[in-house]
Amino acid sequence: MKKKLVLLIILLLSLSGCGSRQEGDLVIIDGDIAEMNVATYMAKIMIETYTDYSVYIQPSMAYNLAFDQIKSGAMDMTLSWDGTVLATFLKQDPQDIPSNQSLFEFTNNLAQEKANVKLLEPLGSENSYVVAVTDALAETYNLKTISDLKPIASDLIFAAEHSFFDDNGSVRYKPLTKFYDMEFKEANSIDIGLKLAGLDSDNMDVTLVTSADGMVNRYPVTMLEDDLKFFPRYQSAFLVRSDLEKDFPGVEAVLEKLSNSITTDESRQLNYRVDVEVKNPETVARDFLVEKNLINK
Repeated sequence: MKKKLVLLIILLLSLSGCGSRQEGDLVIIDGDIAEMNVATYMAKIMIETYTDYSVYIQPSMAYNLAFDQIKSGAMDMTLSWDGTVLATFLKQDPQDIPSNQSLFEFTNNLAQEKANVKLLEPLGSENSYVVAVTDALAETYNLKTISDLKPIASDLIFAAEHSFFDDNGSVRYKPLTKFYDMEFKEANSIDIGLKLAGLDSDNMDVTLVTSADGMVNRYPVTMLEDDLKFFPRYQSAFLVRSDLEKDFPGVEAVLEKLSNSITTDESRQLNYRVDVEVKNPETVARDFLVEKNLINK
């Protein structure tokens, strides 16, 4: 009986998921990548600097679960991307966006209508898909755009994460090669964490990265321009519940101070400091805010 009681207490504590959260705290859901870690601390520091609110950082959880927690009002916000919200959470294809609307505008309107959540103004950085090659290959063939690969694609090996080869979705390998009218010598799936190392070791020639990936700065990699605009632009922005201002007046105005404050190159460098230099995300976030004169040193 005592053993069952102990197990029940452990279960209840684990379900609460808020070990140090105090009632009234604003809850930010953290993520499992450096970009989310740094942005989470930026938001926390800004809110606690400019308001009297306390912020609790909820440890990372699955993206869909995080979305559901914000949608239900159980938690308040997280970092996301307009394309991720549209495709992953709202189950819409970016190809369906009306020509007179941007991805961000279409996504934000739909999110408020369907899920009672919204995106604040973009931070300025993107984490979009980018085709990449080694610096050596780019120099040899003067590669600057994805279209530049076409004359030599039949001699090159393309490799990317398993999900990029799924049949579902428009932003995948087959649609990419059809869109650019090219075929590679081989197309292989590889663990997402091994792509850049594989490229560097000459086991493959072309891969897929994300534009804000800090690991890109660790390797001699050239990111090619998507000259025909195949990949949607995934802008980073805070995803919040639509009624956040009701419970935390003034918070949105504080977070808007971060809008358009971070370029993609800056984001990639911040992520590099966390992923490669193993710096504390809170320290990286604070240093950036001081550098941008958003807080005092």
